[in-house]
Amino acid sequence: MSKITIKAGVISEALKLVQAEGQNVKGEKRALLKDCIINVEKDNVLIKSIDEDESLITRIEFKKGKVTVKEAGDIPIEFEDSMPTLKRFGDDNDIDMVYDGQKNYYSRSKPKKLSYDNPVCAVDAIGSIMNEELPFVFDAKTNTWSALDKSVVLNVYMEIDAKEFKEIITDGDQLEHRNFPFVVSNNTVVVTVEDSGSEKHGTRELEVKKIVSPKDAASIYSYGFGNAFAHLSGLLKIWMCNDGPMIIQKEYTDFELTYILATTVLEEEQDEGESAEESGDQSANVENLDKAIDEAVAGDKEEAEGEEEGEEEAEEAEEPEPEPKPEPVKKSIKSIKATKRSTK
Repeated sequence: MSKITIKAGVISEALKLVQAEGQNVKGEKRALLKDCIINVEKDNVLIKSIDEDESLITRIEFKKGKVTVKEAGDIPIEFEDSMPTLKRFGDDNDIDMVYDGQKNYYSRSKPKKLSYDNPVCAVDAIGSIMNEELPFVFDAKTNTWSALDKSVVLNVYMEIDAKEFKEIITDGDQLEHRNFPFVVSNNTVVVTVEDSGSEKHGTRELEVKKIVSPKDAASIYSYGFGNAFAHLSGLLKIWMCNDGPMIIQKEYTDFELTYILATTVLEEEQDEGESAEESGDQSANVENLDKAIDEAVAGDKEEAEGEEEGEEEAEEAEEPEPEPKPEPVKKSIKSIKATKRSTK
């Protein structure tokens, strides 16, 4: 059994950020997650999760004194039932949350007694990264995030109001498939909102409160971008690097939120050597086919009429359509070696 006491408004706000309901790359409103796990330890309560597409990692750590731990363990949360249930309580209500292995129980003793229970899946049936460390570690001395082997170092630091990102999302409302290329150069941040399937795009320079950028950097974000910024407001701390993920951090009164947003790349075009080899095979096939046709025509003059019809059909054949623009591909966040997070 696991049991905590927390204000209904605090846990509701945290779960809303974990669920991350927002616009996807096609402008459709959807939640990234259907469930998560609250990890309850004696001196620490946190939530870590990742969506099935591995586009957004979420970490919420509750501050000391904001949650009373009565019994340590894991509390599984299924948003479809839990979110409406929590709305039945006032934001200032202190509620007990209990998981007994089969059900979640929500209750308060004042101002008037109120209780609900919801059946939930077992902890091990809910997708999560609870047993894994974040794939990046924070270095307080350099104010950077990096993989343990330093293969990826997020050394571009910015402080930007969340409303700037909401404007970016709105810029993309007229597009069918949104990519958001970020370019940091000369202490300015420019974002191009583009449609990966057409030539439509728009460009916006962001108002940056603070920026530390040792060198120019550029990276593209798509999947999870609209979800990450849907419910954020106020000043955000942002880290990124060239062709790397984006880390978004927001300090709340009761907890600290960290998002890790995957970078996006366009599919690489076919290898030139492979293309040349395939082209050569195709040429050989064409030569053999032409030879066979010539022999057939020479051996049977009476098929001349059919040959003429074939030539007419060849002339009427449509030209091949141009190849579509490559679709964006996420770079998996979890491919970065997991490391322990240092104390800030």
